[in-house]
Amino acid sequence: MWSIGCILAELIRRKVLLPATSEQEMMHMIIDLLGTPSDDLIDLIDDADNRQFMRQLPKRKGADFNELFSGWSNPEAIDLLTKMLTFDPLKRITVEEALAHPYMKNLHFEEDEP
Repeated sequence: MWSIGCILAELIRRKVLLPATSEQEMMHMIIDLLGTPSDDLIDLIDDADNRQFMRQLPKRKGADFNELFSGWSNPEAIDLLTKMLTFDPLKRITVEEALAHPYMKNLHFEEDEP
C-alpha cells in the first residue's frame, strides 16, 4: 500500500514524491512528510544501527497533506493518500479497505476482481 500511495501522490502532484538519492536521505524525506514516528514504533526496528539512526533524526511534525496536495481539489483522494502513506504498517490501510474507499467508488468493481 505504501508504494501505491507514493505512485498515487506522484500522479496527483506530477512529480516525484520522495526524490532521494540515498536511504538516509529517503528517511529524512519520509520524516518530513509524515512526522517523527513514535518511540514504540522505532523500538520495533530490528537493526540496532537503524533504530539509532531513526532516534537521531530531527523531530518533525509532518506535512499537511491538504496543503501539500493543494492543487488537487478531491478531499477523498487526500484522505486515501493519508491512509496509504501511514508510517506504521499495522495502521496503514489494507488493499481491501483501499478498494472500498469512497475515492475508488468509480473504479472498484468487486464482481470483476479476483
